[in-house]
Amino acid sequence: MFSGIIENTGKVIKCLSDSDTQKIFIEINKNNSKVSIGDSIAINGACLTVEEINSKIEERVLQSDLMTLKGDAIKFELKEMPPAKEMNENISGVLYKIISDDEKINGYYIYQLEQRNPEIITIHNKDYALLLRPERTYLPFTIQLKDFKKIMHPGTEIAKSFSSEIYLVENETSRRVLIEMNAPLRHKGYTLYQASFAELENGKQATVLAVVKN
Repeated sequence: MFSGIIENTGKVIKCLSDSDTQKIFIEINKNNSKVSIGDSIAINGACLTVEEINSKIEERVLQSDLMTLKGDAIKFELKEMPPAKEMNENISGVLYKIISDDEKINGYYIYQLEQRNPEIITIHNKDYALLLRPERTYLPFTIQLKDFKKIMHPGTEIAKSFSSEIYLVENETSRRVLIEMNAPLRHKGYTLYQASFAELENGKQATVLAVVKN
């Protein structure tokens, strides 16, 4: 139970939690008192400790027209991060604001690039969703997958090698090309590498090719 002199009050604006920790963001009322790292803050009688102070934290919801966090914005927050070496670790996201004549849906929403289920917003009986996708680069030719093969290390579930048999289609003509792990396809300034493969839910396999513009 917290007991002591109350120097300031505030309002909880957001809670974030994972399997190990929980963070509570509090907007402190503006007065002459100061808050320092290590200070105690009481919420419903529970004594908590200040771990971070940032005047810009949650600035997006501390505007004069304070609005409610909705959907995944309640559970997650977006942070600008330095680019990671692995491309699949670089996930983009967007924070957007809905303003309508329906106060129940007004607020801030978050959408991430690889999020499978986008937030569906219904306004005047019409459904809206914001979707993101990576920037597309169109190649000056077409490829069609004919077959994909993989060879496993004996007695293991580890792939030893995999390859893709494709048709390179250009100017209404096609030719067969075999792309292997150490034998990429080079054509018109582009190099297509056999990067990986994917096991699909229906039991089928999909090839993954990495494209580099030389």
